[in-house]
This record gives sequence, structure tokens and C-alpha cells, in this order.
Amino acid sequence: MVVIPGSELLAATLNVVSQSLQIPVIIFLLIFAIFAGGILFGVLGVIISIPIALILFGTIDLGKAVMAGDDKKIKESQKMLLMRLIYGV
Repeated sequence: MVVIPGSELLAATLNVVSQSLQIPVIIFLLIFAIFAGGILFGVLGVIISIPIALILFGTIDLGKAVMAGDDKKIKESQKMLLMRLIYGV
């Protein structure tokens, strides 16, 4: 039989937690997995949405500058869009 190092400690910890909460270990693990999945989903949402928002807002700013026709604003907007692209990556 193969024994994973630390597995006895993990099993003992799970038993103590389940006894203190008065719920079976499997129910505790299911609740923990649901919360951990929710946190992971939220983190992935932030990781994906922030770069998209940065690029989108930079493009909108550049479009406004182009519509205004001011060369100085266009140059500033291009520089800002480039910086936002770098931040997004």
C-alpha cells in the first residue's frame, strides 16, 4: 500500500473539522469545493475582463480623438492606447 506523505494529518484534520461542525466529511468537502470553485470563477472573471476593458476604453479614447481631429490629442491617445495594451497583457 502506498502512503502519501501528510495524508494521515489531512485525514485527522478533516475528521476533527467534520466532528466539530457535526457534518460528514464528504458534505464538508462538497461545501468547500463549491466555495473554492466560486472564488476561482471570480478570479478568472477579473483576469479576463480587466485587459478587455483596458483595450476597449483605449480604443474609445482614440476614436474620440480622431473624431475631434486634433493631432495633439491623437498622439496622446495613441500613446495611452499603447500603454493600456501593455497593461492588458
